[in-house]
Amino acid sequence: MRTQRSISDGGVDHRGAIAWTALAAAVLCAGLWAASPGLAAADDYTGDHTHPAPDRWTSQYSARIGMGFGKAMGKLESELLYENVIRAEALFGKPGDEHFRFGPALELRSVDLDTIEYAGGAQVLIPAFRGYPIQISALAGYAHRRRIDTNGGIFVGTFAWGYRSYNYHSRYGLGVNAYVSSRVHLNDPSKWEITAGLSFDLGLAVIPVIGITNIIAKRGDPDEPVTHEPSKPAAPAAPAAPAAPAA
Repeated sequence: MRTQRSISDGGVDHRGAIAWTALAAAVLCAGLWAASPGLAAADDYTGDHTHPAPDRWTSQYSARIGMGFGKAMGKLESELLYENVIRAEALFGKPGDEHFRFGPALELRSVDLDTIEYAGGAQVLIPAFRGYPIQISALAGYAHRRRIDTNGGIFVGTFAWGYRSYNYHSRYGLGVNAYVSSRVHLNDPSKWEITAGLSFDLGLAVIPVIGITNIIAKRGDPDEPVTHEPSKPAAPAAPAAPAAPAA
């Protein structure tokens, strides 16, 4: 594990690093939206609006959290690495699992709770087995490390394979996969890292929360259908009073 150093000894101020990371993440997320011209509009769908037109390009988003292990290589001090990473992308192309899709991608990562790294770039989805495509991404970014003299630019290449089927009913696509990632220090390419792990869709954590919230809001048994009481008929209007006779 890396030796911790104080700011006075050359360590990085993590509060500032977190602030810069949050700003970079916001900018990259905005880029995901702005760089996705294939977003499906209402007229991109046919019939009952549940299936996109086969020749229209549409976008689907996905976000996953990953955990992996690896090793520092090259001129880096040889050590075991543990990483936590969040990856997200917006891929566009024709609908269906048989088509290539590509688009912008971003990544936030921490190693041994000792670094804060962010990167953005591009990702391509290559059809392999139906619902289980190959995903390759190439990203560039910056790493804030506890030792400030090791801060610098990074290049990240990731190969992933797993479940990532096209979702015909939503702009969000569920993803679970295994990955192998290589990371090169741009200030010294002889320093690099390799890691491998599993990533799980963030929706798997969000959906149960939404379900529990709905149960609490409705205050009913989740196994029973929702029933609506029939509306009561409106009361008949009172008859109009007879007009007074003329004098």
